[in-house]
Amino acid sequence: MKTLVLAALLVITGAAGGLVVATRSRAGTATELSYVVHRTNLAFVTTAAGVTPLPTGPLVPGDRILARDDLLQNGSVIGYDSGVCTVTFDNNVVCDYMETLTNQGDIHVAWTFQWPASAGIDGPSVFDGIIDGGTLAHRNAHGSFHAVRLPDGNLQITGTISDSSP
Repeated sequence: MKTLVLAALLVITGAAGGLVVATRSRAGTATELSYVVHRTNLAFVTTAAGVTPLPTGPLVPGDRILARDDLLQNGSVIGYDSGVCTVTFDNNVVCDYMETLTNQGDIHVAWTFQWPASAGIDGPSVFDGIIDGGTLAHRNAHGSFHAVRLPDGNLQITGTISDSSP
């Protein structure tokens, strides 16, 4: 049951998140990123119970967590993300997300973590991921990001992407 609760809390508290260009500053060919991820929707797709708001038993390889989050700058929504985290073997979870930025296009991000080893009661307090593509203003984007849980349960994301020009 503890594994079940940790999985639910991990995703519910916003571990599903990615990158939004909330603050941009050019340094050569890199763009620095900073924004907040706020959870909005969550569903578990499990082999044991189908689609549920919370799993009814421990998650097993192949179970998925679907999520959508608002992306915020100074408390205002500047976009959203949609993604899926899949439970693999040995309690590893792989997350794959598209960040949709209003009037800017999309950024693709991914990360992995292991729970319960890296997930406390509120999910991991810190994790890192990759940026590996995008559309429109973020075409050819590549880089990495760092996520830190805030006291309110949201995530503060900071990262760097390469110049998105063709």
